[in-house]
Amino acid sequence: NNNPPDLDEAINQFRKMFSGGGGKGAPFKFNFKFFSYLILGLLALYIFLGVRIVNEANREVVFTLGKYNRVLGPGLQFHFPFFEEVFASENISRIRTFVLPTNMLTKDENIVDVELNVQYTISDLKKYALNVEDPEITIRQATESALRHVVGENNMDDLLTSGAAAISSGIQLRLDEYLQIYDAGISVQQVNIEQRQPPAEVIDSFRDVVAARE
Repeated sequence: NNNPPDLDEAINQFRKMFSGGGGKGAPFKFNFKFFSYLILGLLALYIFLGVRIVNEANREVVFTLGKYNRVLGPGLQFHFPFFEEVFASENISRIRTFVLPTNMLTKDENIVDVELNVQYTISDLKKYALNVEDPEITIRQATESALRHVVGENNMDDLLTSGAAAISSGIQLRLDEYLQIYDAGISVQQVNIEQRQPPAEVIDSFRDVVAARE
């Protein structure tokens, strides 16, 4: 008999699989209550995986399907697992330190060995995470440019004596300008010239001059 199976009979057989009727043995019986609990359990797990507690000083950048969506602030927050990811999480209150040891040419064409200490914080995590590929390199490049510009406007004597504080302030202002151009989301808190000394071949002569002034 090559006639196709009766549609009503097929539907009845399908219903019997979930109702426990017909057939031998113990066929699978659909349990609506069990199915409801399963769905609720999976939903609760999904919500649990999506809940985040963000510390007071932290901010978190969230991507949705690979694209920027929002920044999570402090407190109890939620993101959608599998569809969203936390791309960056940073403490924006923590003061970070960058140290740059280098030598620079002064206005009177002397080379001075300088060690600069830069303290900064993250002012905008979105910009910090998305606009600069490597914040450390960005800080280094901006600091070198600012230092070169300001030191190049001053004589060696100013840098090595009482003019150092004013030069530090000038470097900080210039560094802030460069970081704003980069749109880096970085705020400079303080710039200090930790060490400064003339070239080795003239250091003894310079010390003699300073001693004579005193």
